[in-house]
Amino acid sequence: MSAKNTKFNTETGKIEDLVYAERVDSYENLIKNINLVLFEIFKFDENLIKDNKDRYSLIIIDDYESFSNDDKEKIINLISDLHPDQYKFVITTRSTIEIKGSYPISINELDINDTRKFFIELLKTNKGLTDEKKTAILTSLNKEEILKRLHFITDGRPLFIEHLNNILTRVS
Repeated sequence: MSAKNTKFNTETGKIEDLVYAERVDSYENLIKNINLVLFEIFKFDENLIKDNKDRYSLIIIDDYESFSNDDKEKIINLISDLHPDQYKFVITTRSTIEIKGSYPISINELDINDTRKFFIELLKTNKGLTDEKKTAILTSLNKEEILKRLHFITDGRPLFIEHLNNILTRVS
């Protein structure tokens, strides 16, 4: 579930608006969407979640900083009220948050070697490129200046690396 109002389309390279149904922009909307996914009921009722004893769930909240401060506090309180064996949460954010019992994990961009490895894996599954073209691209990645440019262009960001892979399909 994402609080973002736009998404990056890796195929077109364009920033697109999310349709309302894809957005979760408030605590109330978050609860409704969790209930919809878990219980097939689009209803603001925290007790459905709190009283759940039958399901084990992983809930991912993307772009946490987009929520209002009041909603952030409600989200943290909800997470704290839920049994950690029953519910697991992954929250993506650019800011630091503290939740009792949480384990923050920092994720940075890929370094130059991991950028190369990731790009190679994407190339292997790229059905729009001939084997000959893939071999030529793989060979060029052995040149340090090409590898440095790949890393510079994508900044080691997997989404941008994937987009570059999609561009190669269109220009080939």
